[in-house]
Amino acid sequence: MHQGLDYLREQQITIEMKNIGIFLKWLINDIIKEEKDTMEESNIDPKDVGR
Repeated sequence: MHQGLDYLREQQITIEMKNIGIFLKWLINDIIKEEKDTMEESNIDPKDVGR
């Protein structure tokens, strides 16, 4: 979560509820990046994450 908040600050995006979509998009992409191997082993398509 701290990394996501740091990302928002780096992008000069205010930490407000109106920007939750940007935060969630970053979070989903980070999960896919970090867990790609596990997802492949479990036959999980990255497109299905976050739906």
